[in-house]
Amino acid sequence: MSQQNIVSLELGNNGLTDRSGLLLGECLKFNFKLEGLSPLQNEVGPAGAQSIANGLQANKSLLWLGLGSNKVGVEGAWALSEALQTNSSLLWLGLGGNEVGDRVSLTWQVFCRTNRTLQVLDLHGTHMARTVEREVVQDLHQYSSLRKLGSGFGSRGAHHSALEGTTACTICYFTIGLFQLSGGGKWLNTFLFQEDVEEFMQLPGNTSAEVVLRRFDEQHNKYKFMEANLRQKKQRLKAQIPDIQKTLDVVKFLKSRQTSSDTHTSHFMLSEGVFASAEIPPTSSVLLWLGANVMLEYPIDAAEQLLSRNLTQAESSLRQVDQDMDHIRDQCTTLEVGMARVYNWDVKERRKKKGTAAA
Repeated sequence: MSQQNIVSLELGNNGLTDRSGLLLGECLKFNFKLEGLSPLQNEVGPAGAQSIANGLQANKSLLWLGLGSNKVGVEGAWALSEALQTNSSLLWLGLGGNEVGDRVSLTWQVFCRTNRTLQVLDLHGTHMARTVEREVVQDLHQYSSLRKLGSGFGSRGAHHSALEGTTACTICYFTIGLFQLSGGGKWLNTFLFQEDVEEFMQLPGNTSAEVVLRRFDEQHNKYKFMEANLRQKKQRLKAQIPDIQKTLDVVKFLKSRQTSSDTHTSHFMLSEGVFASAEIPPTSSVLLWLGANVMLEYPIDAAEQLLSRNLTQAESSLRQVDQDMDHIRDQCTTLEVGMARVYNWDVKERRKKKGTAAA
């Protein structure tokens, strides 16, 4: 069987402890294929979370990490926030349901000032006091590209006015307590076209055209960075899909010969241009490479189901990547138009001031 590279590892509700977290952290240091890791609803504590954080500092491929409903504690949350100051790949982080208390607010205030990659941050159910939640939200207001609160905030909707405007960081979706902040309908931030440039330039934070253009340029660079990541992911998926399909075809062929008493002659490539002949008897199980030098034996029916599921997921991911890339291209175009309109507005304003001064 050809080797399969695991790109998503979901380990939810498996009784994982700190020891498992230590192993996962070590894996992240050396595995540069994994894009998703989700040990949700386990018993991973501070030591395990710190190990995963150490792995994040070396890892360049992980896009999403779900550590919700564990026991990462303040120390684990602090370690993760420090890792995100240098990590340049993670787009989604879930820490909901971890009892990290009030002191965690400082860790995310530090994070908001430095990280330029994370798009989604989930801190709901972390047992922060309302006053501390407000501090974190206000920091996001100052340092993130978050545009507005979503719906369903109950009595906390009053904070909506405090969060209007955009600034520097990349967070476009954020949950904390009953807050749910969204910069768009999906994980990719949506740039809003400014119908009235004059009105837009009067908003808080838009002190000058230079400030706005600098912010737009930073957002444009973020879109280009996300587009490059998606392009790499698309290339990986396009390489994986034929490999999975070939392996699935082989499994189906072996399954069709289960009832036969004849052996099948096949050739295996030992090295470039060197092949060995082998007789394959009817079999009820196969060995599959799962990646990271791991091979497992599966019953043929289970192997067929696994490969079929992986193929479906890979094809679905490829379609989603294409949609996301189209979305990013649209945002780049809208953003470039916005930059041109703000620049033209600034030129007109300068001319007006010169005319007034001359008069």
